Amino acid sequence: MPSTIGVGERLNHRIQIREFFEFWEASVQDSQEVAEWLHQHVLHHSQEWEHVKDSVYGRFRELKVEPPM
Repeated sequence: MPSTIGVGERLNHRIQIREFFEFWEASVQDSQEVAEWLHQHVLHHSQEWEHVKDSVYGRFRELKVEPPM
């Protein structure tokens, strides 16, 4: 069944959720910093996809940044 919520409403909900949890939308600089962190702290120990993915999402959560889509 198709969603009856429009794109604008979904976007508004995302904004409200970010504000409630005090997160912000990822900037290019945020993404670059997480990539540097990943290279320095994770990839030297593991390159297993699930571990890398979980580590990156965890880092975005620590920084209170919504991961890029």
